[in-house]
Amino acid sequence: MKKTVYLHIGAHKTGTTALQLFLSHNRKILENNGYLYPGRNVAHHDMAREFQLLTLQEITTDPRTATNKYFDEINNSNSEKIILSAEKFENLGPHINKLKEFLLPRFLVKIIFYLMCQDEQIESMFNASIKNPDHRSKKTFSEFITNKSGVNQNNSPEILLSCKRIAELDYYSALRPWKDAFGEGNIFVRVNEHEQLPMGIFHDFLSVLGLQINENYWIPEKRINKSLNWDLIEVIRLGNIHFGNDRNYHAFLLNNLTQINSENKEGKQRLLSPQQRRDIISLFKEANMKVAREYLGRSDGKLFYAPLPDLDEPWKPFEGLTVEKIVPIFTQMLFNLDMRIEKRKNSRLKRRMMMIIKKIGTWFGLSPAMEYVYHRFYCS
Repeated sequence: MKKTVYLHIGAHKTGTTALQLFLSHNRKILENNGYLYPGRNVAHHDMAREFQLLTLQEITTDPRTATNKYFDEINNSNSEKIILSAEKFENLGPHINKLKEFLLPRFLVKIIFYLMCQDEQIESMFNASIKNPDHRSKKTFSEFITNKSGVNQNNSPEILLSCKRIAELDYYSALRPWKDAFGEGNIFVRVNEHEQLPMGIFHDFLSVLGLQINENYWIPEKRINKSLNWDLIEVIRLGNIHFGNDRNYHAFLLNNLTQINSENKEGKQRLLSPQQRRDIISLFKEANMKVAREYLGRSDGKLFYAPLPDLDEPWKPFEGLTVEKIVPIFTQMLFNLDMRIEKRKNSRLKRRMMMIIKKIGTWFGLSPAMEYVYHRFYCS
């Protein structure tokens, strides 16, 4: 009898990081219930990369590949059900057939795909592109969306749809090659919005597997990989421009700003106006209806249950950074760093901190002010 592989392929920014941490932390309890989450990493991105970059022969004949190591473990396991998770699988494109050729002769395959409303998705993807240490994007939001000169987020929906980044949010087109490879009946589409997952993604994912969550499972205490607010993202984006080759500096900014972000009590900021959000949603109305009907069996074609953006809700365009915004941000960073220094009694860290402060101050034209704050409050 064939083992069953549950392949979680994304989509990006739909709770994938949190779900992968949940699965990796709960390997033992999952295995006790007959489900193997192979390897020791949080996710299986290395396997997805191999199917993107290598030929099937290279993958199967080289014992050093991550794929071979995972499937050696799978073949030697008593578990009849396997879970693999990596949102990088979502972008396999023509390489999906390579994965099909590898899996289907030996396994039953179920594809799990979470999605979210496109207006939420595009902002989350932009946020992630700035934070990602491998990409360290320097693009503004309009540049990120369009990747075309002379086109911006204020253009008509029809023009925006011609832009690759927007077109990628067509979930029906994204699912088509997976359906062709593994069959429509083997695709599990889930909608990650509170209206449809009131118990959260961990509970929902286990229900897809036929399991129920209980007190034995480890559950993260706080939200994982939370999006930063746009002021903090703009600080990192400008840092990517000025110090794009310095991964350590990027990590320094990201770690400190993430801590500040966790203390932010303001409501969610939006880069897109309510009208722009509605326009983007309308672009995918037909595709979303097809997904709802074909994959979820909803005759009304309703994919998302959350109400459309209210055109009268308060909103103002993101104005960018100002001195009034920057000074409190870096003052908080100084305080956080000072707490680390006091905790570790690390003079080397203190010297490095001063170098970074001078760097930041020079970059923003605030060097005297930043040095004053540092010496006044943390060196007295």
